[in-house]
Amino acid sequence: MAWLRRISLTLTFLAAAGLSGTAHAEWIASWTAAPLRPIAESFGRSPPTPGFENRTLRQVVRISAGGKAVRLRLTNAYGESRLEIGAARIVLLDKDGAEVAGTSRALTFAGLGKASIAKGAPLLSDPVELAVPALSKLAIYLYLPGSTGPCTCHQTGLDHFDISPPGDFTAA
Repeated sequence: MAWLRRISLTLTFLAAAGLSGTAHAEWIASWTAAPLRPIAESFGRSPPTPGFENRTLRQVVRISAGGKAVRLRLTNAYGESRLEIGAARIVLLDKDGAEVAGTSRALTFAGLGKASIAKGAPLLSDPVELAVPALSKLAIYLYLPGSTGPCTCHQTGLDHFDISPPGDFTAA
């Protein structure tokens, strides 16, 4: 487990009545971590930027604004090659950090459960209906099946971040 990292992602919420939207529906960013270039050597308390292979990453985030639907924006801004996403899931957490029953959602990308992010590019998930109150916590799971090279991560994040043993633990 690494505790000084964040996945570079942005969570956006639909801030209107329905997923299909109305004239007043708009997506708003509610949580983000700035992507940083990988570092090769330790810098202060920050170790060198890791790479991952056949690992599931779990990032816990506390959002500001809530909404009725959610999307995830990932980036491979500083990746050395394509970044493969084998699976992704998001779930609402209660005040004790346990998953709230019935809130787990598999994330898709253009209708598929996996995706590939080009070198230097972002990727936006499909929207999923999920009522999320403002100031709540979410867990985001990403399974990275192939070698990532040094990740596009935010080095000094203080949020909870877990790295699994080998395997896909997005459903666990």
